[in-house]
Amino acid sequence: MGSGSFAHQLFLSLIEIGFLPNKVVTTPPRRKGRGLKLVRSQVSSQAEKVGVPVNEVEDPNDEDFVRHIRSLEPDFIVVSDYGKILKPNILGVPKHYPLNVHPSLLPKYRGAAPIERALMDGVSETGVTVFVMDEGVDTGPILLQERIPIDPFETKGDIVPKLAKRGALLLRSAIGGYLRGEITPTPQPGEGASYAKRIKKSELWLDFSADARTVVNHVRALSPLPGARTMIDGMLVKVIRAEALEGDGEPGKILPGRELLIGCGEGVVKVMELVPEGKRPMSGEEFRRGRPNLSRAGGSKDS
Repeated sequence: MGSGSFAHQLFLSLIEIGFLPNKVVTTPPRRKGRGLKLVRSQVSSQAEKVGVPVNEVEDPNDEDFVRHIRSLEPDFIVVSDYGKILKPNILGVPKHYPLNVHPSLLPKYRGAAPIERALMDGVSETGVTVFVMDEGVDTGPILLQERIPIDPFETKGDIVPKLAKRGALLLRSAIGGYLRGEITPTPQPGEGASYAKRIKKSELWLDFSADARTVVNHVRALSPLPGARTMIDGMLVKVIRAEALEGDGEPGKILPGRELLIGCGEGVVKVMELVPEGKRPMSGEEFRRGRPNLSRAGGSKDS
């Protein structure tokens, strides 16, 4: 059961290791883009490609749907990046456990945006946890957990597939180890819990009054999608990759030179890759070429 980008990458990784579920449950098509076309989740499209039956369900707690899942007599239900709250009526369906593959070192970063919040915080490691679901938000006992280092230049787009590959292997090990009697669920530690709340639209905009490292971590956390935004002399751009440098500059002021350098509360941000609205991705230098008189970055489209 899953619908987001991490769920899609996890499903791809499960296909790669030959550890397929016998059914996929995901959200119904949503209207997206300027044309508001109905778009299926990537999980749904991928399941169809490999011949795994799909249910696109708005309410997974609906009694008719729960009866359908119960009729399959599943040993496990596996949930990841689903975006739905599951109630006891469906959590109690599997013969063994409802499991969750969560991209963090629980109990840290429980909630909807663990990868984004970890990158925003600038942590040097994250991980994957396979745990038994209960009625709380990512609070159930742990079967297996693995630590994974984060490179200072890695973005969300780099980390999601890496964590998904480890998550698929960890899930297979967790299920196999449990069935062989080698692994039992262990309660999560009582200390060190944190909550990774969903990213709000207002958080997509960069704040150059912060220090350069904080700005760059914000870029990393939102790259490539949904993308950290700023206005540069009235032009909307998404910043995809950036580097924190030492230096001085008024927050939001674009410094002279060939590179796209923006002053911060402390230090300078070098924009390495960006996407101007309606255009293709390009380097900061390429964007700067032909625009020698750029002056300021910051604010939002509505400000």
